[in-house]
Amino acid sequence: SYHRHIQIHIFPLKLVNVLGTDYSISYSTQDKDPELKNLSGYCITSQKKIVVEEKKGDPYTEKWVLRHEIIHACLHESGLEKEVQWADSEETIV
Repeated sequence: SYHRHIQIHIFPLKLVNVLGTDYSISYSTQDKDPELKNLSGYCITSQKKIVVEEKKGDPYTEKWVLRHEIIHACLHESGLEKEVQWADSEETIV
């Protein structure tokens, strides 16, 4: 279908604009990135960088992790990260 065709060309994203700030997106493995040893992804707001663990054959999980990390970036860029207690809670940002 047309919708599926669009998704194939959009994902995987390499850049996302978060409230006017560009964040690079990269995909890696635990072997290549030790930070992914206990994580499925992470966001380094000071570097405007999001890293998502490659999940071969599981694009749904990659997209979920990417959305999760984009929420971290949104909270940072909006200033809410410092203003609300729950912004740092991984349990809340699901």
